[in-house]
Amino acid sequence: QRADHAGLSHRNQIDPPLTPLGSEQARVTGRYLKQYFEENKLSFDEIVVECSPFIRTIQTASEVARELGVKKLTVNYRFSEYLSFEDFGHSGREDPIKRMELAQFDFDYEKMKRE
Repeated sequence: QRADHAGLSHRNQIDPPLTPLGSEQARVTGRYLKQYFEENKLSFDEIVVECSPFIRTIQTASEVARELGVKKLTVNYRFSEYLSFEDFGHSGREDPIKRMELAQFDFDYEKMKRE
């Protein structure tokens, strides 16, 4: 659930975060996928969790990844309509994604930004 769909105020009108309910929904999805893989005896050499650069999709993907035990989250800038630093209310070089509290993940997205 997105903050703007729940009628909650949030800082960024363009890129609303998840609500606590949305975070729980993402965790439930991750647990469901893990259980599904186990019950169907599905095993993979690697599970790739990839998402768009929007805050709510990163939050969703990170919760799913945690439940699956995945340590790497790939942010693909091709999965969005348009996103720029100006959308986040600043024009500096700081990447807004790096400010998020997701330090346990290895973000391998620099090459995506250049394509």
